[in-house]
Amino acid sequence: MKKMLKNTNGQLKKFIFPIIILLVMCIFIFSVNYNFVLNSSVYSLSTSGFHATASCPQWQALHAKNINMPSKAIPTRFRLVVWNIYKYQDLQWRTALDKLSQSTDVLMLQEAVANEATNQYWLTRQWHGVLVNAFQVGDTAFGVQTLAKEITEQVCISLMAEPYIRVPKSALAVKYSWQGSDLPLLLINIHGINFTLGTEALKAQLLPLLQTIEAHQGPVIFAGDFNTWSQARTDLLDSLLARLGLSSVTFAPDHRLRVMGMPLDHVYYRGLKVEQAFSSLDQGSDHQPLIMTFSPL
Repeated sequence: MKKMLKNTNGQLKKFIFPIIILLVMCIFIFSVNYNFVLNSSVYSLSTSGFHATASCPQWQALHAKNINMPSKAIPTRFRLVVWNIYKYQDLQWRTALDKLSQSTDVLMLQEAVANEATNQYWLTRQWHGVLVNAFQVGDTAFGVQTLAKEITEQVCISLMAEPYIRVPKSALAVKYSWQGSDLPLLLINIHGINFTLGTEALKAQLLPLLQTIEAHQGPVIFAGDFNTWSQARTDLLDSLLARLGLSSVTFAPDHRLRVMGMPLDHVYYRGLKVEQAFSSLDQGSDHQPLIMTFSPL
């Protein structure tokens, strides 16, 4: 009997910590004033406002009022930074972004925020960008954000709630004119579904974005934090994108954040040439930025 009780207590202890963590997460989620309504809108730095937006693969034209500069094209040879910015919580985010953005043409950020402080940061440096309003806390909107010195007027988004914790994850597709091609450059920025054991939810999140790529005839970059913390998730992603002719960027050196030995952040491309790709050791987030230079084939 004592042995049975000892074994039972040992088994219970194995579940105590996960249960406590789950309870804390639930209390946190329901005690904070999150707006988890999937409202299909984006925040545009160019217009300083929110706009209703179509869901991918349908496209929506952004209103061009209040934009005081003509649309330009991404340079023929351009530098791209992809980075999960950790909601700007790291005290070094400003120093890191000042450094990374100096010679960069396009930034694709995950866990980005739009509020008075961050909007002012980008506007004073003459960046234009679009952020998916995945959810809001007070006056701050959270989601993925794509920025450039050029203006995009065509966007579509994808929103999907985490199956268990219900926090929305977002993806953003934008088209830019590119000097390296007669066809527009399609950029898709994603923060992948995370808290599921299988791959079905991630596959469902990818589906409208794959349809968007399939319908596009020009060059494509698909990048972000895919939360590929298992081999099954990585294999799924590689397989689905390979069918559409996209290749994975190889980074050297490679300092990407890994969970269980698997990198979470990836960049896939089609119709361009990668001249250089590496991940740096800059502070400013729990992820490391991915830095690449692209040019025409």
